[in-house]
Amino acid sequence: LRGQSYYKDKKFDMALEDFNNALLINKNFDNASLYRGLIFQIKGDHYKAIKEFKRTNKISVLVNKKKNIDALLSMASSYDQIDQIENARKTIEEGLKGDLTNNLSSKLLTKKVYYELLGRRYESNLLKQDLEKAISLNPKSYESLYLLAKVFQFDGDFDKAIDLYKQVLDINPKFSEAYVGIGYIQVYEFDDFENALKNFDMAIQNDLKNRSAYFHRAMTYIMIPGYDRSLNKRTCIDIRKAKNLKGDRLLFMSYGNDANKLMDSFIGKFCRN
Repeated sequence: LRGQSYYKDKKFDMALEDFNNALLINKNFDNASLYRGLIFQIKGDHYKAIKEFKRTNKISVLVNKKKNIDALLSMASSYDQIDQIENARKTIEEGLKGDLTNNLSSKLLTKKVYYELLGRRYESNLLKQDLEKAISLNPKSYESLYLLAKVFQFDGDFDKAIDLYKQVLDINPKFSEAYVGIGYIQVYEFDDFENALKNFDMAIQNDLKNRSAYFHRAMTYIMIPGYDRSLNKRTCIDIRKAKNLKGDRLLFMSYGNDANKLMDSFIGKFCRN
């Protein structure tokens, strides 16, 4: 309990010492193992975290006769952080084989689709089936609706995608990524620059660290017919902000090295003194 209190207070070194001691006393203390893995993850040592989460799940299966879903979800997250997307997907699939509540099943199905999209395992009908099942298990899962919107967007059904993004916002009006999703379609597919800017503004209002919103708002300024050079300052500010943030891996142009190169070229063009 003391270790958990330290963890809650972000005193991770002290918490780790307590969890280490707890495991010396009882090597099958799965909760101590889980927290130890979480601390490794927070410290950025994802390989060590993955090894610990595997231990947590093994203990849980041995002692409790069931998989430790928290450990598997955390393990998948660490795989994600080191770009081992296929291992992340397989870890989630392992979790889906357990005896789960509706909400957990929904969460895992949604994660599975997310990693399939990242790993370019794109089979539209199968993805839709998994997401529709996730939504049926938990109708309030805005993450599931968001990914379903993405799938329709990738399929070119933009009106359906926008409708789903709006359903996401009906459940969670502060979900910044949904505003970006709508704005992205408006600017790149419909040339609706005015409404796209409104949605990127809303995305930023709800999440000041949304790289994609800054990036695509800057792109919208550039794409407005008869580009006004007075927008250079706004474009420059947004590109610079985006460069220092983390992007949405499911959005074209705003994530990864290619996006960084594109941003550097825009900075050179629009941020001249």
